[in-house]
Amino acid sequence: MAELSEMQEHFKIKSDGELLSLASNVDDLSPESRNTLLSELTHRLDGARSQATKIQLLHGWYTVFVQRSNVCFPDKCPNCLRQGAHARIKVSSQAERRRLFYVRLRGVHLEFPFCDGCAKHFKRRSRVIGWPTYSALGVWLVICVAFNLGKLAVYFGTFVLAAPMIALLREGAAVTLGDFGDDWIECRFRKPEYAEAFATANHVVAQNAETIQDELATAINAVRGFNSPSTAHSQFEH
Repeated sequence: MAELSEMQEHFKIKSDGELLSLASNVDDLSPESRNTLLSELTHRLDGARSQATKIQLLHGWYTVFVQRSNVCFPDKCPNCLRQGAHARIKVSSQAERRRLFYVRLRGVHLEFPFCDGCAKHFKRRSRVIGWPTYSALGVWLVICVAFNLGKLAVYFGTFVLAAPMIALLREGAAVTLGDFGDDWIECRFRKPEYAEAFATANHVVAQNAETIQDELATAINAVRGFNSPSTAHSQFEH
């Protein structure tokens, strides 16, 4: 009984990807491990089906990929979900550094509508976090010029000083932007309800739907098929 409990806990702490990998190599598992894996996969599938949103969850953010042209926004605040979002806040993407014969920084931004209360809160928070950092960057730039420290010192110091500000701003953010291309951009949201409304407004729900349910269902069928009497008999004959 203790061994079964330990086995259940062992599978419980594994990620979805690790469980799917085990299911693809189910012939390497003992019968007890296969049954425990099947039970955990079924539990994960039930949990995935009970989620309130269809949008994929990536690294803690509900992520939607949209075309960069003609982006539409729902008439609700991405932070509190209240209707009547009219105050726009500019959200910038991660800078993209390309190296060929020189260094070039690229970035894009979108202006998301927030309600007045949340917009004031985020703008005030941005000022409180940003101004000390901008002041420190200005002082560092003066030091680099005064002591002729060179471009490498400027880049390194800027990165070190700006990193805490970026981390703090993202920690409490309702919306961030991720990767982007010439005609697409990755939008990330804390609230699944807003993510689904945003995807619906831009007609991209199907393209951004969560696929883990299908993968879990396929893995469950694979394990059940291996545990079936006919499969076991063919394995024995082989």
